[in-house]
Parts: sequence; C-alpha cells; structure tokens
Amino acid sequence: MAASRNDTKILDTAEASAAHVGWSGLKLATVARAATLSTRPLLDRFSGRSELAAELWRQRLVDAFVEAAAEALASAGVMGDRPDREAFTEAMTCFVAPDDRLAAFTELLAVGPFDESLQTQVD
Repeated sequence: MAASRNDTKILDTAEASAAHVGWSGLKLATVARAATLSTRPLLDRFSGRSELAAELWRQRLVDAFVEAAAEALASAGVMGDRPDREAFTEAMTCFVAPDDRLAAFTELLAVGPFDESLQTQVD
C-alpha cells in the first residue's frame, strides 16, 4: 500500500514539476524533496529520470492528450461526414496555446525520439 501511495505522490509531484520547469529541468532529487520523500524510495521505484518520465507518460499524459484530441475532434464534428473547419480550428487552439500540463506532454513527445534511455523505457 505504501508503494502505491508513494507512486501517486511521486507522479503527482513529477507532473507538477515537469509542468513548471519542463522535462529538461526535472530532477529526481527535486521530485523526492517536493514529494516529502527521501531519494531512496524514488530510486527504488524508478531507475532514473527517463523511467519516471515513461511512467508519467503511461499513467497520466497519454490519457490527457487523447482526451484533449478527442474533445477537439468531437466538437469540430470531424467524426461526421463533413467536418466543420471553423469549429475544428477553434477546438485545436488548446494545442497551439497549451496549458502547462499539455506543454509538458508536448515537450516529452518532442524530446522522446532523441532520448535513448526514454525510448528503452517506453518500448
């Protein structure tokens, strides 16, 4: 049970930290400190920043992205026979001017292909 609580606390803190400082600024020691944990439980669970980022991707960010994209497509009527271009353009503004969470996801999406250790964790 403690591991599950720690995972939730770690992922909550890592998500907030990534939204604030970006993936390049995300440090395990900073996440541990902000989650009020010692570094050891974090390192016992995640071998490094890439593994933490991959878990955050799987547990939180993929769903957020899919939900935002589905909402944008549904509101634009893209699933219908004739898409409403104006509605679609308006709906997609969340990707042009994303909130901090979506910006962190987008950054991870952009750097993922160039981070070999992250690719290993996601594959």
